Amino acid sequence: MRSIDGRAYLHWIRNIRPGLISRTTIIRMLDETEWKSVSELSKSLDVTSETIRYHLLNMLKENLVEREPDGHGWRLSDIDQPSLTDFIEQKSRKSKG
Repeated sequence: MRSIDGRAYLHWIRNIRPGLISRTTIIRMLDETEWKSVSELSKSLDVTSETIRYHLLNMLKENLVEREPDGHGWRLSDIDQPSLTDFIEQKSRKSKG
């Protein structure tokens, strides 16, 4: 079983296993300093460029990734996203409160 990166869980979309795996793979290929294009990412992944772009745009909405000003490159955002455990605990506290 593959390990899922906690950052792959997005708040505004349905988190199904294939998407989590794809986003985890994309996250592991990106860093906070180097820009990578969709075509660079698609060469290393077993999914289409359209699928990668779809996931990147969803991650962009949650500030997990940044888009290069010219629109060709992507990298991880330098913001800290809460861990999945922290997120679940926070939601639990809100529902009890």
